[in-house]
Amino acid sequence: ATDPKGDMVGDRQDGAAGAAPSDKKLGKITSTKVGSIYPTLTTLTQFRNGKTALIDAYMALGDDVWREVAATSRQRAAEAAAEAHQAKLREYGHATLRVKIINDTPIRKRTIEIESTRGHFSTSASLGDIDPHGFEPTERVIAAARMPIPGTRVTVKWIGPMGENSDDAMVAGELPRVEGEGLAIVKFARNWRVYVSMYAVEPKPEARLW
Repeated sequence: ATDPKGDMVGDRQDGAAGAAPSDKKLGKITSTKVGSIYPTLTTLTQFRNGKTALIDAYMALGDDVWREVAATSRQRAAEAAAEAHQAKLREYGHATLRVKIINDTPIRKRTIEIESTRGHFSTSASLGDIDPHGFEPTERVIAAARMPIPGTRVTVKWIGPMGENSDDAMVAGELPRVEGEGLAIVKFARNWRVYVSMYAVEPKPEARLW
């Protein structure tokens, strides 16, 4: 093909004509695939006005850049999996995970049970017994129990020396990110209240105040 001046358009080798196809491809890749994952790759635009092939532009970035691209992709996949898992827990209204019972009172708690109501359905989990231990809090860990998720109002019941007792609480905390991980804590505090919380990662022990 020729332009009005008689030049062969398809055979032109100047910078503007030679860069056009690569520029189109490069713009697509950096804006939709690479640039959104790792901003440093937008440095490829330095090749827009030159004659360097696109493959040479990629090779010039070095191995470190591609390793970070791979790491970012894995991170995004993990985030997507965590969001899907948490969405499932919100739909069910409960999570099965390890439970730690803490008794920071001088009284034994027997037949501990936690109850919750969601819509027209009530669920409960039996958490067993826990004894006191002088001035130190007693802890007992249950390998797995079905616990209401954060934001759920629950009733904790138990039997003490004077008979049946109960206390209402709101589950606090955050949802686990991965199946089989996380920890729920049911604490009988010194102020005679019961606190229920859920953690994606087990918290560090609280500092003891005397």
